[in-house]
Amino acid sequence: MMLGKKRFTEFLQANPEMSTKMLSQRLRDLEKDAIIKKRIVGKNPVRIQYGLTARGEDLNRVLFEMSMFSL
Repeated sequence: MMLGKKRFTEFLQANPEMSTKMLSQRLRDLEKDAIIKKRIVGKNPVRIQYGLTARGEDLNRVLFEMSMFSL
């Protein structure tokens, strides 16, 4: 999500060893902690996008700086 909005299937494709149940729980936890937001973008079929909130963007900057520090 650091590079843009993602759909559930995109997360699964990027992490093939992750179960759908685990991914669902992690997305719910991140939404509850206001790191990501869920947006319905289609009705039939239902399509949901996940994107970073302002809090998530702040966390993204911190993680980027930490990764640069370790180089």
